[in-house]
Amino acid sequence: MNSRLKAMALVSAWTATMWWSPTHAVPADRHDDFESELRAFVADTLTQLPMVPGFAVTVVKDDRVLVADGFGFLDAAKTRASHPDAAYYVASSTKSFTALAASRLEDQGRLAWNKPLSAWFPDTTFAAGVAAKDITLQHLLTHTSGLTNDALTVRLAYTGEHDPALLRRLLAQSAPNPEAPIGRFDYDNVGYNIATIMMEDATGSAWQDLLGELVFEPLGMHRTTAYWSKGHDLAPPHMANSRGAQALAMGKTDATMHSAGGVVSTARDMGAWLRVQLNDGRLGERRIFPAGLVAATHESRVEVGQQFGDYSRDGYGLGWYVGQYRGQPMLHHFGSFPGYRAHVSLLPEQHMGVSVLVNESTAGFLVADIVANFAYDWWRDAADANTRHRAKVRALAAMAVKKLAEEDAKRDERLKQPGSLSQSPRHYAGTYHHAGYGDLVVSARGRAIDVRLGQLHARAEPHDTPESIRVELIPGQGEVLTFQRAPSGDVVRVRFWDSDFTR
Repeated sequence: MNSRLKAMALVSAWTATMWWSPTHAVPADRHDDFESELRAFVADTLTQLPMVPGFAVTVVKDDRVLVADGFGFLDAAKTRASHPDAAYYVASSTKSFTALAASRLEDQGRLAWNKPLSAWFPDTTFAAGVAAKDITLQHLLTHTSGLTNDALTVRLAYTGEHDPALLRRLLAQSAPNPEAPIGRFDYDNVGYNIATIMMEDATGSAWQDLLGELVFEPLGMHRTTAYWSKGHDLAPPHMANSRGAQALAMGKTDATMHSAGGVVSTARDMGAWLRVQLNDGRLGERRIFPAGLVAATHESRVEVGQQFGDYSRDGYGLGWYVGQYRGQPMLHHFGSFPGYRAHVSLLPEQHMGVSVLVNESTAGFLVADIVANFAYDWWRDAADANTRHRAKVRALAAMAVKKLAEEDAKRDERLKQPGSLSQSPRHYAGTYHHAGYGDLVVSARGRAIDVRLGQLHARAEPHDTPESIRVELIPGQGEVLTFQRAPSGDVVRVRFWDSDFTR
């Protein structure tokens, strides 16, 4: 065991002694009261917010799983009830799983935190300004690598068009991050995506299998997986509009599951994850991970200095933000993706952890935090928690109804626009190539235009900029696509995502 883990093991042992003293015992009826009131609060929340189909909630306190259940439904049609073993996408909460797997490999001597990028990839010629000899695996896992590579992250998270050889070519296109040099925190998937390549090179195993072997299987998380195709009873993605929750055509596949955002889990499985985090690698009497290993991932390694609602983000460890919730030390990592929202957090001093997984990303973006906050605040003052958080839900419901109506009205107005294209749709149809992002395919469907980039696809809307259309390849993120002509009048390029795609 390395020196850092030895030190953390001593701290862990001392902390465990503190927590398991009799002064922290909680009467069983308090646990029962909490479960009853949380269930009532969740039921009321779903009534107030019918645009949210349902969610999975897990609450652990004092090494006891108080709640691990699905609430509401998995689908907008309300034909499939949520349940403890329904699988929800956890989005960027994946990072804590990946970082723990990397830590396990490092502890086994199969990875080296301080081995530079230049040594990992000696045959790769990096772009000018990339200090490959200074960037380490630890930089990558703490968002301090000083790198940016949108093409790599887009292919892995959205388009799904990649293979190992292409990923290595894209790796060489990584550029210096103009906003954050090496050592400065700047949240981005790119570090974890590059770390994936290192982990696979070092072990000869796919990163998905490494998470299964090193994390999920030892914890008995049998329904948690990094393969979409292996998920059981998956909760499909939804986004709300003024008519209610609407299923998204864009979902996840194995090709868009990646180490920065590529795990599905369940309410029941998340109980084991929260417990092992709170007990530095132990599940009850069983030691799953070496002493100090889990605690080391919780150690802040870079300053962040952000405020996110009721949460401060003072630092970042390995896959965890280190900060506070209402003055109490907190570890957390949330996740967001079109159709999904995940809240995973720990209050170590209260020996308590909460996971809320939602398959709707409009109202669901905030309701996940409200449910978690209710759980934490109930143990401070049950009456205040009920009053305050029910008021928050009512306010969120009113805000959501208003916002969704406004967004639908804006969309209806956009669709009424005459558009700015000077020619018929078939004049613009074709394949436009970008070396990083791949092929953007524009198709004419009568008077309509469809746009596709790998697994992303959308029907275009009119736009008032000359020779332009608006598309939401990523739901909720409308972008302008502008066609460019040669002197001959032929369309030769498309300007999209601040990049040129050539016909």
